[in-house]
Amino acid sequence: MCIRDSSIVVGYTAVKDWNPELNPGETINSIGFYSDTGLLFAEKAEDPLPLIDNKVQTGDIIGIGYSKQQEDEIIKLNIWCTLNGKFLNKPPDEEEAIEKQFEEIQQSDLKDLEKDNLREKIEIDNERRMKAQLYIEVTGQEVRPVIATAGPVRLNVNIGAAPFVSQIPEFRRGMLLSLIHL
Repeated sequence: MCIRDSSIVVGYTAVKDWNPELNPGETINSIGFYSDTGLLFAEKAEDPLPLIDNKVQTGDIIGIGYSKQQEDEIIKLNIWCTLNGKFLNKPPDEEEAIEKQFEEIQQSDLKDLEKDNLREKIEIDNERRMKAQLYIEVTGQEVRPVIATAGPVRLNVNIGAAPFVSQIPEFRRGMLLSLIHL
């Protein structure tokens, strides 16, 4: 029998800074998505990022991953989350991809006003996605996935040993949890 108030926190933490007494997102160099609130916390953030309006349910699949940029000893992780295969905070497009979209619009047969509206829509959408990003910087440390639970839960966990169901390119570095019982 499972308690209705069970919850899961899934995230990443720097190995050196990991504290098993705290959830991911409650310590420096960590990030965690909370299934009971839909909030994404980073590095003891007092202002978490709301990703969903309701609780994650039994049968849902939570995905969390990152893209990595490295400059010297500093590793910057851009964290993304999915729920049932859909991005909750889709990574923003690269500048080249945006420029390509703008070129395609410019070469189209649309009227100038329609072209301007489309370009503005692309800019607004990408800006919104930029605001929905969380980054953590880790200096010279390895990062590991972490799962914390409160209450009894049953999970299937895939941290890349098996192919991910979705073929989203960002899943190259990620982890998926299938909630069997919450």
